[in-house]
Amino acid sequence: MIDRLRPPKRVIGILGGARDFHAVDWFHAVRRDSKKDYIFITDLLESEGLKNLLVGEKSLKQLFIIDRILFERQSNLGHAWRNIIKLVVAPVQALLLLRIFKKHGCTIIHAHPMYYMMLCWMAHIPFMGTPQGAELLSRPNKSYAYRFFARRILRAAKYIVVDSRQMSEAAYRIGGVHAKVIQNGINVELINNSIGLGGGDRNVVLSLRGMEPIYRIEEIIAAAYAGAIERRSLTFVYPFFDENYSTHIKKIAHPGDHFLGRLDKMDLFRLMSQTILAISIPISDSSPRSVYEAIFCGCCVAVTFNPWIELLPSCMRSRVIVVDLLNKNWLFDAYNKAVDIIKTPFIASNEALDLFDENRSLLGVIEECY
Repeated sequence: MIDRLRPPKRVIGILGGARDFHAVDWFHAVRRDSKKDYIFITDLLESEGLKNLLVGEKSLKQLFIIDRILFERQSNLGHAWRNIIKLVVAPVQALLLLRIFKKHGCTIIHAHPMYYMMLCWMAHIPFMGTPQGAELLSRPNKSYAYRFFARRILRAAKYIVVDSRQMSEAAYRIGGVHAKVIQNGINVELINNSIGLGGGDRNVVLSLRGMEPIYRIEEIIAAAYAGAIERRSLTFVYPFFDENYSTHIKKIAHPGDHFLGRLDKMDLFRLMSQTILAISIPISDSSPRSVYEAIFCGCCVAVTFNPWIELLPSCMRSRVIVVDLLNKNWLFDAYNKAVDIIKTPFIASNEALDLFDENRSLLGVIEECY
């Protein structure tokens, strides 16, 4: 009788790829809220060399899974092929999404990123969306058709959540919508549990972004060969890669360099606990979660200037070394600065925890938007 008097839980659907760290992290954040039920809806499980991050998850619901018709490895051609396949099957996916939405009594879908927002728009169901950086910052400027549909999708959403003021301004410029800004949250608890297991001195120089031209991996290797850090071996981790670019990079790299690919979070944080300098120098950037994770693991991070740097709390900003790629010794100089900075342990301020600890930062959005 008491159970009948309790208000029913809200059922939240997270829509995205089961191999996408960002979508899966939001799912875990929702799951920690006992006031809500949840499902994860996907069309991608494990393909193109990327693993399913939700193996054994009982609340996983499937659209038409396209894994088997994708390329075995990531590449520019494979990326284009995946986009074609997704567009072709979009009407079917929207119908399947609508059926799942009704069957499970969902109140709202949180879609990551723009493609899944489009499916919600096509299915005429209530949704909130989290676009990726390029989906607001560059693609609308390259294609009128993309901008046309992006405007309508943004306007159809009940809420838009982005990770930077730059993204929020772009959402308003494209669709006239006010997006809620929330920094990419990080799992501080897992970091604290992992870094104690790393052990040893900090001696790793780490590239931690994707293995694609936009992340300027070739420039990192060139800087190392220019005499930086006396050609100390570099370590590369990358959650995704372009196969042709990766092959090229491995040919020009030093024989002592290490290519580890995608690591699970605990292994990544252990590696970061042994890292003195992490490197992140993409052509464009919005709000790089991997950089924030590195800082919380105690690393220094070499970056090119981006607006997000100015918004960091002072405890995190002190760990950021802004480099000028026109200076051929930028890596050498950054390493020397890191040697001094790293002597002081990183202690996160309350401001940093409020902004970046996902247990704190996502809670307000979950309560307001879900």
